[in-house]
Amino acid sequence: QFRIGALQDYEYEKAWGNPKASEWAEMYMQNGYIVDPMPTLKYTKEENRKIQKINSQLNMAVKEMNQKWILGAVDFNKTYDEFLKRLNEIGLQEAIEINQKAYDRFVGSSN
Repeated sequence: QFRIGALQDYEYEKAWGNPKASEWAEMYMQNGYIVDPMPTLKYTKEENRKIQKINSQLNMAVKEMNQKWILGAVDFNKTYDEFLKRLNEIGLQEAIEINQKAYDRFVGSSN
């Protein structure tokens, strides 16, 4: 229920909530848009050191550009490719690889 925005029992909230919200929640559930959250991944010491550094820089870059786009300070279409380039320079691909290794270990340990 928390994945569709319900803080309490969904049926209880449905009784007094906005009918549109209930309609959207039903659509999400019927169409399979609600997925299980990612597990908490465990990293090696070296992976943890790298991922923390990369994630802090990625988060800062994303927040900065989101703010600029939302405020209209820069044009989204003109700056998006440069933004992706910046994320890759920070280490986006390395972060993906680290997370994939940690996820593969998680899946392997649950079999």
